[in-house]
Amino acid sequence: MLSSGLKKALQPIYIFSHPRVCSNLFLKLLSQHPQLYFKTYTFAESFFHGPEKLDRRVIQGEKTTAKDHPETEIRKPVSYQAAFDELNEFIIETRAKGKVPAIKDHIRLLLDPWIAATEFQYNVPRKILPSPIVEMRPSKSLPTVPHTGGTEAPCPIVLPPEFLLAVRPIMLIRDPIRVIPSFYKASVDSFGARIGDEDWPIDASLKCTRLLYDWYCNNGITPILVDAYELVHYTEEVMRGVCEKLEIDFSGVIVSWSRCDWIESDRGYQDWRGTLWNSTKIDPTLEPENADIEEEFTKWRGIWGDEIAGGLKRSVGLAKEDYVYLRQHALGTNGEYTLQLY
Repeated sequence: MLSSGLKKALQPIYIFSHPRVCSNLFLKLLSQHPQLYFKTYTFAESFFHGPEKLDRRVIQGEKTTAKDHPETEIRKPVSYQAAFDELNEFIIETRAKGKVPAIKDHIRLLLDPWIAATEFQYNVPRKILPSPIVEMRPSKSLPTVPHTGGTEAPCPIVLPPEFLLAVRPIMLIRDPIRVIPSFYKASVDSFGARIGDEDWPIDASLKCTRLLYDWYCNNGITPILVDAYELVHYTEEVMRGVCEKLEIDFSGVIVSWSRCDWIESDRGYQDWRGTLWNSTKIDPTLEPENADIEEEFTKWRGIWGDEIAGGLKRSVGLAKEDYVYLRQHALGTNGEYTLQLY
């Protein structure tokens, strides 16, 4: 039986990320930490292929199997409730071993369909899908925090509010000038993504993160917010701050690792994780300071042509406001990094 003090110390960590915000790098830095045990993308299969699947690209028939989605483990499709039950079992088992459960999911995999349809700008109205029903089950759940409904804004994701208030949230962000072209490059073949398609306004912005960040703040919890630029250029300072807030030992953070040996079956992952797999440490040159939108536009035009480059440029401009808003709250933000309003 765990003592009440140990139970508090083993409070689950939930890393809420977004595609292409260096979340895999963040996990790599913590991957060998002796106090933590990780579970990632619990809801990916439910999002892409479950009975309540919420991915509009899959619904439209552009991709039909789990192997088409590099961030999805290939397994039997499960409902959001079944995935949530599995997550709670992982939390209980991990805490019983005296370790801190550390969970990572992209927020957009959990985005409530009503929020998805009403909080983003689309070329045509987005159909509102039924919201998955996800409920706490006392026999399978960790101790929760009552949700008093003290905020006017609804919870933007489908997980129970009382569960969300019982975890320590971490959120990861990155400048849209890096996120959006990187997402397009990685997803155009693997996901069938197209600029302006039904999921593009969600993928090409940090609004999901902003909505969830504000919801937490309105409920009395300030998430730990980590910006990719700071993480890459001021790794020790940022990770010391993260460890201090999580009350875990900084000595468990790694800053170098062995190059990953990948096999042919991993080829679909290369656009998503290849840079990290082929590395042995952080390379700050991959996250330059103060990129110029016109210079980047010229690069994109040379790679993809005028139409795609123009779409990327417009998307970056639209996404900037949410990023600027979030970045002012980021951990260890360095004043020398000047934000540009594209």
